[in-house]
Amino acid sequence: MTSSPIIAHRLIGNRAHYPRGYEGYQRYKQWLRDEFQFTCVYCLHRETWDHAGHRSFSVEHKEPQSKNGENTHDYMNLVYACVFCNSCRQDIEIPDPESEAFSDHLTLLKTGRFQARTAKGRDLIDTLYLNESSRVRMRNMMLQVVDNWSASISGVNEGFKRFFEYPDDMPDLRGKRPPGGNAIAGSEDDCHYARRERGELAQWF
Repeated sequence: MTSSPIIAHRLIGNRAHYPRGYEGYQRYKQWLRDEFQFTCVYCLHRETWDHAGHRSFSVEHKEPQSKNGENTHDYMNLVYACVFCNSCRQDIEIPDPESEAFSDHLTLLKTGRFQARTAKGRDLIDTLYLNESSRVRMRNMMLQVVDNWSASISGVNEGFKRFFEYPDDMPDLRGKRPPGGNAIAGSEDDCHYARRERGELAQWF
């Protein structure tokens, strides 16, 4: 049996932002938090599932720095990942999550384990240790939270809100001034923080 669609890989599609000009790639982190909805692009771990929040996440290079240093500071070569996945991946080549839907390669089961659908899926599980026991337990717990919410007759409970609301410390990108500007002009006005301020952001996701 597969899990709830609330916790699922999605094809990223076009980028929402394109800040340019920062000399240190870590300077893009706040943009990436917003870009990837405060979620690890690989294992689906969310900031709100971790007591350290965004401090347990890092900037990850799709094409490793060791293989192409020219893309080190290119926003389009950067994704948002938890430190666990980042440290496991290192410079190993894996599918690009922006050109291939990971849902084509992986199925998340109700148990919290990922099941490979393809050879690439098996490689992802092995490379990123997606089925490491502590990670499986966490996903299983979150899936139970979703199930309890779905079965509740009293609406959304506090447990669900705690884990599936947007983080309290979302960045307000409207105050950011990338040295090279933002190639998608005005995108910062539609960051999650600004949308919440305007009352346009859903309570949870």
